[in-house]
Amino acid sequence: MSCKQLNGECQLRGKLLVGLLVLVVLSGPAFADEYPLQAAPVENVTIEDGFWGPRVATNATVTVPHNFEFLETTSRLPNFDRAAGIDSKSVAGDPFVGDSDVFKIIEGAAYSLQLRPDDVDAKFLARQVERVIAAQQEDGLLCPRLMLKDPKSRWDGLRKTHVLYSAGHLFEAGVAYCDATGSADLLKASARYADLIDSHFGPGKIHDVPGHQEIELALVRLYRATGERRYLNLCKFFLDQRGHIHGKKERVRGAKPRSADYNQDRVPLIEASHAVGHAVRAGYTYAAMTDIAALCDDRDYRHALDRLWKDVVQRKLYITGASATAQYYDEGFGDPYYLPNDTAYCETCGTIASVLWSHRMALLHADAAYIDVLERGLYNGVLSGISLSGDLFFYTNPLASRGNMRRHESWNPACCQSNLVRIIPHVGSMAYATQADAVYVNLFIAGKAILGLAGGTVRLQQITDYPRDGRVRITVEATIDKPFTIALRIPGWARERPVPSELYRFAETSDERPSLTVAGETVALAAHEPGATGPVQKGYVRMTRTWKKGDVIELHLPMPVRRVLANDKVEADRGRVALQRGPLVYCVEAVDNGGLRTDAIVLPDEANLQVSRRKDLLEDVVVMTGDVAVAFEPRWGEHAKVRSHPMVAVPYYAWANRGEGYMDVWLARTPAHATLLPARTAGGAATVSASAKHAAGQLAALTDGRKGPKSNFRATPRFTWSGQTQGVQWIQYEWSQACELSHTAVYWAVDQRKKVYWGERIRGADLKLPKSWRVLYRNGSTWRPVESEDPFSRQLDRPNEIGFTPVKTTAVRLEVVFDEAPCAIQEWLID
Repeated sequence: MSCKQLNGECQLRGKLLVGLLVLVVLSGPAFADEYPLQAAPVENVTIEDGFWGPRVATNATVTVPHNFEFLETTSRLPNFDRAAGIDSKSVAGDPFVGDSDVFKIIEGAAYSLQLRPDDVDAKFLARQVERVIAAQQEDGLLCPRLMLKDPKSRWDGLRKTHVLYSAGHLFEAGVAYCDATGSADLLKASARYADLIDSHFGPGKIHDVPGHQEIELALVRLYRATGERRYLNLCKFFLDQRGHIHGKKERVRGAKPRSADYNQDRVPLIEASHAVGHAVRAGYTYAAMTDIAALCDDRDYRHALDRLWKDVVQRKLYITGASATAQYYDEGFGDPYYLPNDTAYCETCGTIASVLWSHRMALLHADAAYIDVLERGLYNGVLSGISLSGDLFFYTNPLASRGNMRRHESWNPACCQSNLVRIIPHVGSMAYATQADAVYVNLFIAGKAILGLAGGTVRLQQITDYPRDGRVRITVEATIDKPFTIALRIPGWARERPVPSELYRFAETSDERPSLTVAGETVALAAHEPGATGPVQKGYVRMTRTWKKGDVIELHLPMPVRRVLANDKVEADRGRVALQRGPLVYCVEAVDNGGLRTDAIVLPDEANLQVSRRKDLLEDVVVMTGDVAVAFEPRWGEHAKVRSHPMVAVPYYAWANRGEGYMDVWLARTPAHATLLPARTAGGAATVSASAKHAAGQLAALTDGRKGPKSNFRATPRFTWSGQTQGVQWIQYEWSQACELSHTAVYWAVDQRKKVYWGERIRGADLKLPKSWRVLYRNGSTWRPVESEDPFSRQLDRPNEIGFTPVKTTAVRLEVVFDEAPCAIQEWLID
């Protein structure tokens, strides 16, 4: 168990033996079976100023208290009081996963206490920990929902409950709280619960797996904190069970349905080659597998991890570092190269899980390619999940918005907001790693680090405003009297590789190159440079010398505007371009662009873009500006034209901090790939009503100019007659003055109910084409059908256009007859 620092240099680790805490001072790895690289302890890295300083401060002063209030008002914490017999009120309807929110927020608060002790109320935190421990039963069970609702069925239905998932988050909180305070009380409670689970699961006991993975990687943390090898064995047991058909005390090989892909349980993990199913479950599983590969020297797991990593990074990774598409309505991975933008799921928790996995892979392989993916996810896919104010959150993080996305104070489930509490103060631990005679600098974060080597302690200070600026200054503040290596990461994006695969590439090669000096002397970074002693290897430049106090390393990473293109196999991004500067992906928001619908923007390859620092905007960002084009339809049915428009782009992580509105990451390179601003039509100026009550958003879909790309594309706004299955229904356009009309078109929408592959849930709305339709116009006090020689067609994925004898009227109706299912329309044009 890592506890508070000893004299600022060492860590205390404990081992729980017969309920007693024995503290041992360690100067090296806790156990022989460890990662090749050791991550820096959270408490050994202070984060000051720069980009991350304010975020760590906001997490401690705003996000942590906000989430504790959420725990109280939603009965998540009071449930522990009820389970302890302190509060007799009836239990609230929180799911099993609600317990995990308590544990994650305690863990995050403990990390924040280590980094900013003046900003976190240690006594308040201790009281919450006491409330948790008070609920524990004699045999170690600590799951209020289970204890209050159905204590006899503890291990039944593991696939559908989050009992072991929540237990895992308790174990992680126990370790973190002991690290922060030196108190082992929560750690002891965690060990008691782990012992209970261990007594029921394992060889000769219950052979089953949790439905939501998390306990596996938590058991590894508990093992490293206590030295109890059985926790590590239990982790491997749970991982090894996946892909088998389980009985109470046996497991057998056998064919499993595709639904088992949902929680990575269709094939044994050592045989896995494709990332499938729920992305959070997958990320936690792969992180635990990496722990086993390192701590148990398991080559089968190592080979499987390498296959899975390639599958994700080569075929399933968004430019923001997220990966979930929910193509199969499973919050998970989609098919290879299926990376839609406005329907991207990109759950915040999923990207956090990917960051945890990437970090472990970097420690296992000592390869900065994994940090490149970690950094991309951290700065883009993770930070986008939390507002700049620290108290509003996103559950999903799409790469395009059609004006209907806004941040919320809380979500149900609250997994993402509670996960953010713990990942933000953990970033310093990811910034540095060590070997016996080497320090690895992975991330560029302003602050100081205390790093233990075999020969003693090294202290580094980092001054940087990265990622707003590419200059990094590292000063050796304390050193040892023998040579050691500082391995400095040169990011892939600075070496012409946005990701370590061919999934994305820069449109043009930059002439600007990174530069490095040590104690005023230039260090060559490429083999062809004069005087080079060794180029960048595995993403690091390794500098070995007897370092002196006061030695300065200065790294300059140029940050020009980079255009990014996707592999042509990514259909959603063909003909489109994304913008990046340093590790930051950019987006365009309507709020910065005159309220413009951003999917109409065209960014030509030759357009010149400039950057400028805006300290007054979005809490200090570098913006991109330039003259681009906007594609529009001059008249209904005519070919697209463009007009000039001044564009502003901001970092993607900062979007939606100023309200709802259109947003796009991938911009059209030509008008053919833009969504045209529609021509003004009579329908667009009408007052809209319908034969049933509908939200204004549904009615607005009829005239928003958005149709397709497919009639069953759910991301395209559509109007439906919800709940209606038969009879005649209508939509009405009305004007204050009579209009002359002679032309109309309808874009139908369809949908079909079907079982998703991962379970019994039915998705879809059974939206069908109507039996028939017609257009009527108001003539005095009566409605008359328009006269047309064109057929009232019902074709999909195209405009069903008709011309009719001109009429002058103040109102028209689109009348439909249902075919035993509701009808839906993406767009109704009339002029």
